[in-house]
Amino acid sequence: MQLLARRDELYRQAGEFQRKASELLFQFHNPTYSDSKTGLTRIDLHGLGTEEAKERILEHLSMCRKRSIRQTRIITGKGLHSISGRSVLR
Repeated sequence: MQLLARRDELYRQAGEFQRKASELLFQFHNPTYSDSKTGLTRIDLHGLGTEEAKERILEHLSMCRKRSIRQTRIITGKGLHSISGRSVLR
């Protein structure tokens, strides 16, 4: 039973590290991203996993809609580091 509890704790920690890494990657690729009108015209999703990227896209589009921004650019990457070697988000 103790091993199962340890495994669960390690999975929880791994998930937390993944979230932190995703946030740092997002900040690195989007240094000027903010909720200002000029910062919302593009979003770079390089290095994010599929689920994190989908969440960021939905948040981004929601903020654009609220600020009446009619055009935005979503940079997804080529997927060279994915299992299939192709972009998953396109």
